[in-house]
Amino acid sequence: MLNKLILVISSLFLIGCGGSDGGSDKIASIETLDDGSYVVNLNANSNGEDNPIHLTLEEGDYTITPISAHYNAWLPWSSIDNCYTDERCVQGWSNQYQYVIDENVNTAGESQFKTPELALSSATQTTFFLGSDSEVSFLLSDNIYDDNQGGMSLKIEKSIIE
Repeated sequence: MLNKLILVISSLFLIGCGGSDGGSDKIASIETLDDGSYVVNLNANSNGEDNPIHLTLEEGDYTITPISAHYNAWLPWSSIDNCYTDERCVQGWSNQYQYVIDENVNTAGESQFKTPELALSSATQTTFFLGSDSEVSFLLSDNIYDDNQGGMSLKIEKSIIE
């Protein structure tokens, strides 16, 4: 069966994120991989509620996996603060992101960590089902973007049922 996936990018940004943190000098984008899956690269300075990245997908089951590509994690603050012995923090690197299907906002990820690598290693896969071809929007939810660093790279794969 020929996959007819349509990509719609609300905006393509060439924005530096700065530092050796969650990813520096990277872009917000969608990449198509050879296996037909996608990597959505969310920039913490630009891909919030006003500017999500949109991807139109066929009906089916999908898996979202946070990966180390352009980004590992994002920092919603200007600094890390109050870290515990398990390296979780009150204010730290996040692996949290949102995806929106039919105006339903879904949040994946949890907690704050001392480093972007710890945040990525603690990230988990998320699955969703589309009953028909639909637009899915991806974003990092924050209300002050100018102090953010890094971003999230998410691999979007359609499950193949044989």
